[in-house]
Amino acid sequence: MLTYLNKTAETPFTQEEIEGVIFVIKEKYTADLFPFELGEVGGGYQFLTKADYHHAVSAFLNRNTVKRLTTAALESLAIIAYKQPVTKNIIETIRGVNADYTIQKLMEKNWWKLPAEVQNRANHYYTKQHSNFRLLRHQLLR
Repeated sequence: MLTYLNKTAETPFTQEEIEGVIFVIKEKYTADLFPFELGEVGGGYQFLTKADYHHAVSAFLNRNTVKRLTTAALESLAIIAYKQPVTKNIIETIRGVNADYTIQKLMEKNWWKLPAEVQNRANHYYTKQHSNFRLLRHQLLR
């Protein structure tokens, strides 16, 4: 760190000066007023959330996390939305690859439903928002 700072600064720093500044910063952020502290990580320093605030911060971060679908999942979802009701074989024929894993993951995310009229027919997939996807398909075909 000393080498890096001395390359970028006009006047060189000593190791004691750097350690003194780091100590002052650590002391400042140790106070209860701040929800974070300066911690040593991988040979450098990083601001870290204090343990007391871990639950609040992780709850906030998890709430705003957007879980994205993979390309394979989006392709499968598009096929189902466009051609519903659709079988796994049709999805695999259109995509040209096995769709077992993708369908399983989308089912775990609760993207499918089996309407009453097709519950007796095996492996027919509908999207949960059946009418919304039909409307979207209609708008795309214009």
